[in-house]
Amino acid sequence: MPWLIFGFYRPFEPHYHGKPLSRWADDVIAVDEDGSSDSSETKLRNKTGAEAIQHIGIKALPTALKLCHANDSKFQSRLVRLSEDLSDPPHFDIHLRDDDQKHLEGIAIFSALGSAAKTAIPSLIEILQGNNPLFFDTAMLGLHGIGSDSVPPLVEVLTNGNRQGRINVATCLGYYFGRQASNAVPILLQYLGSEDLGLRRVAAESLPKISHDSIEVVPALAKYLETETNRNSGRFEIIFWLGYMGTNARPAIPVLIKLAKSDPRTPAYHALYQIAPEIAKPIFEKWKASQTNETTDVKQF
Repeated sequence: MPWLIFGFYRPFEPHYHGKPLSRWADDVIAVDEDGSSDSSETKLRNKTGAEAIQHIGIKALPTALKLCHANDSKFQSRLVRLSEDLSDPPHFDIHLRDDDQKHLEGIAIFSALGSAAKTAIPSLIEILQGNNPLFFDTAMLGLHGIGSDSVPPLVEVLTNGNRQGRINVATCLGYYFGRQASNAVPILLQYLGSEDLGLRRVAAESLPKISHDSIEVVPALAKYLETETNRNSGRFEIIFWLGYMGTNARPAIPVLIKLAKSDPRTPAYHALYQIAPEIAKPIFEKWKASQTNETTDVKQF
């Protein structure tokens, strides 16, 4: 019978008030029809789901980790498609989800539990050091959901982890923790000088998100811009963030001037304008006066 199939398909998970954990996780990530969560009904559903998960507590962690590892077989994927074709079944409740939905549920559980889920940090970091990119973003978001307790063990991986783990962890610290990851700055500064392009690039992309320090970080990024020649090394990312830093990025002005003088329509000019418009404007005026053909090709950075 169909209900037997679906019953065996759904693995055991904790329940609260007769409702399985993954259902409560669905409530946490529920949105309105327009994709927002502004309605009072949806907000209440989100809040109630989070409170239910908090009541379940650390008993939710094994299920959360399984959800983050979800990678359905072809048979399971066919069952999900079948369930989507059925509407209002009279005798059983279908709760089949694809991998993406399961990953979101896992992330929702970690976010609802916050620091109470910190015992799962090593398992999530282990995912980041694995070789399956399908799970990397899910693990990063799970760590972010747990919060600042994730930072010290992540920083430790920057020194002791394997190559893939270090790249993933540096990305995680930059995109999801930012200023909270200031302890990672010395190691990432070392990465800028690495012979490994992957490590150089991830440092270039993560450092500006973590620190706007004008004593060490900005000069190091400016030097990197001046000496790095590989187009895939994160130079564009650095230029964007230098502009975002504003006056904190003044130590980078000399190298940005060099890059901007060739053609003010490059990103370097826009960054320079954000940092020091009084320096950028004359460069643009001089360049404009030198142009005799408005259709001059724009140089690509």
